[in-house]
Amino acid sequence: SPMHSLCLRCILYVSDAFFMSPMHSLCLRCILYVVQGNYKAYRDALSATATPAVPFIGLCMKDMTFLSDGNPDYIAGGLMNLQKRKQFYTMYHQMRCFQQHHYNYTPLPMIQEFLLTQDPIDDEVLHQLSRRVEPPAARGVSQLSLNSRLSS
Repeated sequence: SPMHSLCLRCILYVSDAFFMSPMHSLCLRCILYVVQGNYKAYRDALSATATPAVPFIGLCMKDMTFLSDGNPDYIAGGLMNLQKRKQFYTMYHQMRCFQQHHYNYTPLPMIQEFLLTQDPIDDEVLHQLSRRVEPPAARGVSQLSLNSRLSS
């Protein structure tokens, strides 16, 4: 269940550390990560966020996979699909913008200890959990496409 994920446990743990109600923190994350509208609430919040920030890399990768699988590399006449390249550049540029400023933070030993004491989860287990939460059909990815990416 997503309710038992490391990410959620970390959010609740950090929320307590900053004296934010765990329920308030959970509600905030639930609102931001609603799948409907292709994560519109999250995307809007991210675009309004000042840097430095850490965007959700899973969504960045999902967007790049969707762009890669859903658009041909070449168009009629064997010409390179420049629109696809432009969209890749736009995504890349957005990610780079979040890396232009240094993070000025003080490490919190309580959080470091929490993260360092978590048992790693096997990639296959994570993959199966991901498929259970968001099946490939819901992602708009065919099983054939998924299998070809996994085998390469």
